[in-house]
Amino acid sequence: MIRLFALLFSAVMMAAGPEAVAPSPLIAFTRTGGLAGFDDSVEILPSGKTSIKTRGGSRSARLSTSAMSQLTRRLRSSRLFDQDRAYTTSEGADHMTYTLRYQKATVTMHDDKVPAQLKAAVDQLLRLIQP
Repeated sequence: MIRLFALLFSAVMMAAGPEAVAPSPLIAFTRTGGLAGFDDSVEILPSGKTSIKTRGGSRSARLSTSAMSQLTRRLRSSRLFDQDRAYTTSEGADHMTYTLRYQKATVTMHDDKVPAQLKAAVDQLLRLIQP
């Protein structure tokens, strides 16, 4: 019975075509909070295809090969993505919270607590959000 289900599932997935399975983002970044109530996100696929969502709407972009290499090099060299980490404070109602997922680990940080080794990568991701 299980084998029959597995065969049927495989047949359905093959018939649906490659567009039925969306690739997982290599990099996911969100900016939330602040006095303005931001709720922005950036998802970057391994191909460089980028999905950007802000209050102003959604748009797609494609990172150049050099921009993609620069960003992944910055994230790798930070050596912060071997486990989940948090750099936050409990003080201040106007903090913006950044969440950055890369290599199956997530780093959560407030805008005033971005680790020095992630500052350039966060700045690069924030530039993508700006219209």
